[in-house]
Amino acid sequence: MSRLSLRAFAKLNLALAVAPPERDGPRRGWHRICSWMHAIDLHDDVTVEVDRSLTGPTLDTRWADDAPVHAGEALAWPVEKDLAYRAALLLGEKAPLRITVRKRIPDGGGLGGGSSDAAAVLRAGDALLGLNLGPAKLRELAMTLGSDIAFFIGDTDPSLDAPPRPAIVSGFGESIERLAAPAEAIDATLAFPTFGCATGEVYHAFDGADPGPLREAEVRSLAMQSPRVAGLFNDLAAAAEAVRPELKTLRSELIHGWEAPVHVTGSGSTLFAIGTHAPSKAVKTLNVHLI
Repeated sequence: MSRLSLRAFAKLNLALAVAPPERDGPRRGWHRICSWMHAIDLHDDVTVEVDRSLTGPTLDTRWADDAPVHAGEALAWPVEKDLAYRAALLLGEKAPLRITVRKRIPDGGGLGGGSSDAAAVLRAGDALLGLNLGPAKLRELAMTLGSDIAFFIGDTDPSLDAPPRPAIVSGFGESIERLAAPAEAIDATLAFPTFGCATGEVYHAFDGADPGPLREAEVRSLAMQSPRVAGLFNDLAAAAEAVRPELKTLRSELIHGWEAPVHVTGSGSTLFAIGTHAPSKAVKTLNVHLI
């Protein structure tokens, strides 16, 4: 086996509780979280191939022709900053991996696209190079790059191309408690603003709002319900709207137009509502399935 093609799925934070920043210790300034995360069928395509002529990993990445935004465009950031490339380096600076990514998951939207791409590279590279690191070690490596990546590394053989099961993710992202997939088909509608939300700015605004204690029990209670009926929430939503006030205006318009609760995923800027809703004149939308 010298080549693997995987789908790197996006995720939604159906519920996200965030603690105040750590006051001391090695993770001073970091935030503990508790989140109910769920994969959706929007995905990037990641192909990893062993090429023994290479002296290190290479990355060819651009927006897919059918991407909901940026279709067919080149990326706006250098390869060296791409999480997929940085993930390959974790497997060895001279790892002879030729990586191709065709992206559909918008960047800066809180959907975890870069993290999911990185997880796909780690899983595929581990298998192709015969490193036999296994999921636990790969998740440990992933935590050095970003807190969301570990969620996308399941316990299945990467050749199965399976999406990650829903989970309660807690601590600093390292604790992952897998949940059963939903027994019913559940749809959601995504709305993609023309702007992103810088995660650092959102957390800075969150800290300035004097946050209360971590609402972990609320997240765990919601995760025992169907997303159709659960009272979903995101502790970062108000901070994201403070950083980008137009996000608050857009969310209000969608709530009125869809007559349904509309939520922020991650640190924004993507909005979502459970169920299938009509297209909006104000923003690009996409109907997806929770998987």
